[in-house]
Amino acid sequence: MDHISIEGQLFPERSSGFEQVYAEFQACGTIVIFRQEDKQQILSASLAEVKLSDKLGNTPRQMVFPGGELFSFIASEAVDAWLHQRGSKSSLHAIEQSKKFILAALVLVPLMLVGLFKYVIPEIAVSFSSLVPQSAIEISSQHTLQALDKTVLSPSNFSEQEQQAYVDKWQNEIAALDYPHQQYQILLRQSDLYGANAFALPDGTIVVTDDLIELFSDHPDALFAILLHEMGHVEQHHAMRYIAETLATSIVVSYLFGDLSAVMDLFIGSGVTMIGNQFSQALEWEADNFAIAVLKKQGKSPESFADAMKLFLQQHGETDLDKLFSTHPLMAERAQNALAQK
Repeated sequence: MDHISIEGQLFPERSSGFEQVYAEFQACGTIVIFRQEDKQQILSASLAEVKLSDKLGNTPRQMVFPGGELFSFIASEAVDAWLHQRGSKSSLHAIEQSKKFILAALVLVPLMLVGLFKYVIPEIAVSFSSLVPQSAIEISSQHTLQALDKTVLSPSNFSEQEQQAYVDKWQNEIAALDYPHQQYQILLRQSDLYGANAFALPDGTIVVTDDLIELFSDHPDALFAILLHEMGHVEQHHAMRYIAETLATSIVVSYLFGDLSAVMDLFIGSGVTMIGNQFSQALEWEADNFAIAVLKKQGKSPESFADAMKLFLQQHGETDLDKLFSTHPLMAERAQNALAQK
């Protein structure tokens, strides 16, 4: 076989710069690199002396010379034949062309991804949440509350006396539970964006909107069931778990698709994200069941939680599509779950 020439780029050792070259694959088994500009020989080595990357589709192959220089090129059929004749076989290319391996990959890869995102990453998130220092949790919560107060929250329309009466009543009810009630701070706010709602920050701050109090004015037990739900988020470290899951998922997806550029932006904005995006459906179910278990332990009926879901349902409504696109489970299903545990 005559000499085979192919163009490519030559990267010096430990350098991102390159120059355009061409390689000559000689019949004697030697690979010689020439500079394209002046046709001057730059280096040469036998096939046995270089390290060659596996062939993968039409992606460039890389050849590392003894001196550390890297030659990047897209192999032609003639080059592949030259390499094959001299014993350089690509196991990855053989796998890529195997119908058995392709079929196995079509079955196993989706299963592995499901296992990774459904089981592995949530377990990592649980471990991560227990390692976050309390000081970091408090700082994150304070900054998030300050940001919300400047944007989507405003002072409550209730008088200071009314606010204090509500807070004292709820604090007394929390104090009767087997949880450190001093860690919970309940704040009232007005919000046109959130409407009738409540949410908890990682440090135990629970924000209740005026609209929620008005909606539940005739159902105090249902309102307390909502507070217990928010306590469930705090007790089970859902905020930190949510952030850990989001970061881990983004890193895995970015690794698979080769783009890590958005990871730092995601980390910086994760404090507001945990409120804006709420929590995943799995975490919501955990918080629901926490509230139901505490109600039963206190001798109260889980029906009060079901009443809360029914009130929300009357105000907002929902369709089956919400189950697919919402981060929360369907309120009708959450009410049924509570009633089933009476």
